[in-house]
Amino acid sequence: MNPRTEALTEEFKQWLDRYSPRRALQSNEKAMGAEINALMRVILKMAPVADYLSWLEKVTTQLDYQMKTSAWPTVSEVGAACSNVNKSRSLSGQRTAVTTIPATTAARRMNAGESVSDGWLYGRDAVALLRTGDVSSDLMRKYRSSLYFSTKKSTARKRRD
Repeated sequence: MNPRTEALTEEFKQWLDRYSPRRALQSNEKAMGAEINALMRVILKMAPVADYLSWLEKVTTQLDYQMKTSAWPTVSEVGAACSNVNKSRSLSGQRTAVTTIPATTAARRMNAGESVSDGWLYGRDAVALLRTGDVSSDLMRKYRSSLYFSTKKSTARKRRD
């Protein structure tokens, strides 16, 4: 588990301790674990990459205000709270969650031999692509080499002109 996942999971479980599992879950440990995992999938999907603990505090505060019982919220309720917090962050100019969809798309395009932006070849995005294993080091090296030589060729043309 990465530090972001661990921190979010720990904080959310502490928040959940204030409430009771729904009756259908109370006598079934396996079902309770599955419910916590389902709730965490929503949170991990929608949480921002940075400043995620203050984001989670806003989500749980909103859940506190909207809950009508002392039972755990549903996946839908957690998703709605996350979405509302992300919308308000977006409207206030703060950066919202970065999903894995762009990285998945970049990896798919690279594996298909299609072009991707330079940002996927160097820096944080490149590290993320390599970490997922969706793109091999050899493929990344080929793309970087191609970028280098195309830049070099373009620079040489400009000097001649």
